[in-house]
Amino acid sequence: MVYIALRFFFRFAKLFMSRLIVKNLPAYLTPDRLRKHFEQQGAPPGTITDVKVSLKQDGTSRRFGFVGFKTDQEATAARDWFDRTFIDSTRINVIVVEVSLFFSVISWAHLTLHAAGRERCSSTSTE
Repeated sequence: MVYIALRFFFRFAKLFMSRLIVKNLPAYLTPDRLRKHFEQQGAPPGTITDVKVSLKQDGTSRRFGFVGFKTDQEATAARDWFDRTFIDSTRINVIVVEVSLFFSVISWAHLTLHAAGRERCSSTSTE
């Protein structure tokens, strides 16, 4: 059971390490336009898996978004290329999203307790 939890955790962590958070986006920027910016000619090669611009409840931009890449190496190369560059006249900040230590500990504790609880339930039901 611990092996399954570890495998899940490392897949989940790798997902976050291949994502970029792009801050200070222009308010009018669409996900399609953000994708085109990261796919422009001369940019580092990479497979973009998803693009999201975060919106408020009223539909206006929160002025940040996410760009997912297939590998963490592609994400790092894109960060190095695009950080502190401009979309139109707005300077953007690009950071690799990483799993924090706090999130790691909480997730591990939750998975461990959940697995222990299921083992106790299955052992009491067979008796």
